[in-house]
Amino acid sequence: MAFRKAFYIFIITLGLMSTCSAFADEIVLLNGSRLIGSVVKKEDGFLKLKTDFAGTLNIQWTKVKSLKADNPMTVMLKNKEIIMSHVIRKSGDITSIVREDKKSLRMLQNPEVAFINPDPWRLGNGNKFSGNVNLSLRAQRGNTDKDESDIETDLTWRRERDRFLFNGEMEYDRDNKKKTVDKWRLQGNYNFFANKKLYYGWNAGMETDDFADLNHRISMGPIVGVQLFESRTMNFSAEARLKRVHEEFETEADNNYWSAGWSLNFDKYLFDDLFQFYHKQNGLPNLEENSHIVWNSWTGLRFPLIKGFAVSTEVKLDYDSGAATEANDIDTTYHFKIGYQW
Repeated sequence: MAFRKAFYIFIITLGLMSTCSAFADEIVLLNGSRLIGSVVKKEDGFLKLKTDFAGTLNIQWTKVKSLKADNPMTVMLKNKEIIMSHVIRKSGDITSIVREDKKSLRMLQNPEVAFINPDPWRLGNGNKFSGNVNLSLRAQRGNTDKDESDIETDLTWRRERDRFLFNGEMEYDRDNKKKTVDKWRLQGNYNFFANKKLYYGWNAGMETDDFADLNHRISMGPIVGVQLFESRTMNFSAEARLKRVHEEFETEADNNYWSAGWSLNFDKYLFDDLFQFYHKQNGLPNLEENSHIVWNSWTGLRFPLIKGFAVSTEVKLDYDSGAATEANDIDTTYHFKIGYQW
């Protein structure tokens, strides 16, 4: 009996030891609490800690007093300097980083630590592909036969120094088998980052709208932009664009002009990632005719569901002061969409 009891204790002890070895990193919070797990990364002001008792925790970096890891952590500073370390301690406004060889100590102001275990693309290794695809469908049968279909996508391919962006949308509606909306828009963007925030590059776009008498509008030209924020939780960029625009209409005279335009793109998660607010807009004023301007904006709320799926509500405004005589200058569309993001 005693042998059996000792054997069970031995097995349990082995289990506890294996668990501790799998999650051996230790976090000490300012309130004295200690958390054991495996450090994933630090970004957006949060430290991700994988635990065997509560999954992955998001801990505010400002609440962390010290961090000790079994394996060396890759610490990236705001100036992109890399330090390999097992131990990080914070005291007041100072962060102390013990180098991997444990023979030297680096002392920094707290905000200087940008990332711990950053994504490979931030280190110049590989790339990051992200984006979303949204779909809105509606079918009505009875006294009225009505079909509406909308699809859009935003794609981003990011490397350390450059970025490719592509977005497109298509809207096609029918009412009693008669086409009422038929328009689409495509846009591509290349950005080269001169530093962390400033970038320059090239933009090209094409769009068409049958019911605005627009066969196509093609625009392209150089851009200069600033990326004020770039993270999972918040992004904000602003661009100035010089573009050559060619417009071809069905009944009106074609038009060619230079435009000094702009672009804004903002999104932010709110209330612990409950939903994401987003707003983006493009302006295309005619430098040769001050009264002519094309302006588009998208404003909405996106609610994450599970496994990358999300629903969103959106208000879209399209304004064209130079629209064909029989077309309206402004077009307002309200959307409810379901989509997938990664």
